[in-house]
Parts: sequence; C-alpha cells; structure tokens
Amino acid sequence: MKRCPTCLATWDDENLICPDDNALLDPVASPDLPAEAGAPAPFTTPLDESLRGPLSTGELVGDAIRALEEHRSHERDALAERMRRIEKYNIYSHAVWRFVHELTSSNPIFGSTLEKTSDDVRMRTTFVLSIGDGRNRRSFPIRVTYNRALGFDVTLEIEVEEIGPDREERISRTEAIGGRARSTRFGWSYTVLCPREIADEDRTIQWLRKIFREIFRLAYVPR
Repeated sequence: MKRCPTCLATWDDENLICPDDNALLDPVASPDLPAEAGAPAPFTTPLDESLRGPLSTGELVGDAIRALEEHRSHERDALAERMRRIEKYNIYSHAVWRFVHELTSSNPIFGSTLEKTSDDVRMRTTFVLSIGDGRNRRSFPIRVTYNRALGFDVTLEIEVEEIGPDREERISRTEAIGGRARSTRFGWSYTVLCPREIADEDRTIQWLRKIFREIFRLAYVPR
C-alpha cells in the first residue's frame, strides 16, 4: 500500500501519484509478523531495577499516588493551555468585530456579514467585510479559527481572492502584502495570516488596519 502525504489517503502499490491531488505517494511499511503465526510477541521491555527486589504495600501506594498526581498535573497543564487558546480566540474575534464595526459605522460604502460555525473539528467566526457596490464591490472574509484537530491551534486569516482580476494578479498582489497563494485540492487559495506573536486586541486591530490599507489599495489597481 501507498499513502498520500497531503490527504493521507491510501492507494494500491501500482499507483505512483495520488488521484485526488497529484502528490507523490509514499510507501507504507508493513508490520513485522511474529516468527510463529498466531504467537504473541515476547515481552522485551526491561523491568525497572526497583521492581526486581521486594516491594512493600506502602511503596506501591506511594508509586500509585505519584503516578496519579503526575497524570493530574498533565491534565491541568493541558486544560490551562486550552483555556489560553480559547482566550486568544475570543481576543481575535472581538478585535475583528471592533475593526469591522468601526468601518461599517463610519461610512455606508462598507458592509459586513457574520457567520459562526462549530463542530468536532473546529470552531470558527467569519466576518465578511465588503467595500463598494455593483461591479466595484470587493469582499474579504476575515476568519478566526480554533482548530481542535490541529492541537487546538488558533489563527486569524484574511481571504483576499478578490484582490485581483485573475490568478496571476491575485498571486502577485497577495504575495506583495505578505500573504500566501497556493494551489489546493479544492482550487487556489489566497490568504494573509496574522503573525502569531500578535496576541492582544489593540495590536490585532492595528495589524488589521495596516493590512487592509494595502488590500483596498491593490484591489482597485488596474491591471
């Protein structure tokens, strides 16, 4: 069997590339079988030296308590880290709300919509900020994502597909403002990611103001 490093799908050995995203497939190592079919593998992990001699009930109780406390400490640390990520998600979400509200309340040329989604994989708040109307209308989704599947990662990104009239211009203009243009299995993606070191609300708003100044300017540059 072979596995795609991009989508993690598995395919037969005769396939060289993934039919879904054209990525080069990697071979999947087969597990070693025991010498005798059906026989369990021998236990080879060496015993701790402390277990080779006599062990009192008190020592056993002490070891059990220490193991339990270590487990509880790990759980507390993991919970504290998740709470920090949730706090960052809320900071990002409120900063984007303030930024969008400032624009939409200052001039009717700006508009916005809000969408919230949550499932087992991620929690996401999306503000779609628009400017102009008719054929001059440009829309830029601003997404705050709490990704449970990727170690509870929190990101703030702006989708800038409408920054240019065609793929060549979109790639060029996205990269000009520090964003990333890439081809995915679902099509081309044009995004600008907020630096991870920006974690407080005021600095996030300042970053949004600066980056959108460039986005608005480039979105209306003739080809």
